[in-house]
Amino acid sequence: GANSTQKAVLITTNGGETWSERVPNSYYVQSVAIGNHGEAWFTGFNGFYKSLDYGETWTKIFTNIEVHEILHVEDTILIASGYAGIQPMVHFCVAKSFDFGETWEPTILPAFVHELYFITPDIGYGYYRYKKGLYKTINGGSSWELTAPEIMVFNIQFLTPEIGWIGDMNGILYYTANGMNSYLKTNCGGEQIHSLNILSSDRVIGVRGNLIFSYKGFSGYTCASSDQDDDGYSDEADCDDANPEIHPGAVEIPGNGIDENCDGFDLVVKSFELASSKITIYPNPVSDLLFINMNIQTDILIKFFDITGKIVHSQSGAQAIDVARLPAGIYFLQIISSSTNQSIIDKVLVSK
Repeated sequence: GANSTQKAVLITTNGGETWSERVPNSYYVQSVAIGNHGEAWFTGFNGFYKSLDYGETWTKIFTNIEVHEILHVEDTILIASGYAGIQPMVHFCVAKSFDFGETWEPTILPAFVHELYFITPDIGYGYYRYKKGLYKTINGGSSWELTAPEIMVFNIQFLTPEIGWIGDMNGILYYTANGMNSYLKTNCGGEQIHSLNILSSDRVIGVRGNLIFSYKGFSGYTCASSDQDDDGYSDEADCDDANPEIHPGAVEIPGNGIDENCDGFDLVVKSFELASSKITIYPNPVSDLLFINMNIQTDILIKFFDITGKIVHSQSGAQAIDVARLPAGIYFLQIISSSTNQSIIDKVLVSK
């Protein structure tokens, strides 16, 4: 809703009644964090910025890591996810800053941790989206312990290091009062909760689609479950518990209108002709890697645009495109033949 054609960070000083623009050309903003004394930070496609005056003025910071998402702020300590190293040896990491984000101390993360949530500078959780397994660290990410192997994490919110809720991909909420040493299932309706905002030790504001509701986060019961089709997945996770061929671990068959693996989508594969080569693009929607296959190798240029027409990625050749860092939304993929200058354009939905 910014007035500027360049788009910008917006700030309010009256509770949201009016907004003013700061930092032109900062669209898209990936992550924002606010401190206790007027400090603020944001990451976006054009860099990492800091403000010390409640967002009135901003300074671009050139750091020793590529800051991806700010996870936790405590006085002068910041915790962030990011990328450390120099191509081709770039690694996903968790990093600490003790000087308001000017410099960072990175810790390389294991392959099974690609999403992070930190409660304190030392206590945090990690997982890999769309895969089962929740891991916990108590030393700032130096080591990780598998604490909930069956949870496919969708979102996390903790009130204290002990009390929190974890929503999974199938709409179940997991409640813990002891830092995930043990936990109970609640909200067993099976509808996915998109975000959680904690009010107190037993109440949560939840968002599902266009609904906002107040929810008693723990009501003293656990979810009863069954496996009616004997495929090894309970009816809480299985989107069709009467068909043993359909469950979260099933192989997805493209284009048949059936969601075999219970991820909420049927795998869409699109094929095009370009410069005598058949080009196949999949999956769509996509959350991490978008694959581009060709039956005849030819020189191509690939451009990936957001809905404003801004190029967010370009490459030569048909290697897969990593969209995991892009915000969810509609994008356009253009593939250009270098020899004929012909091109095709396909709409791609990036989902999270």
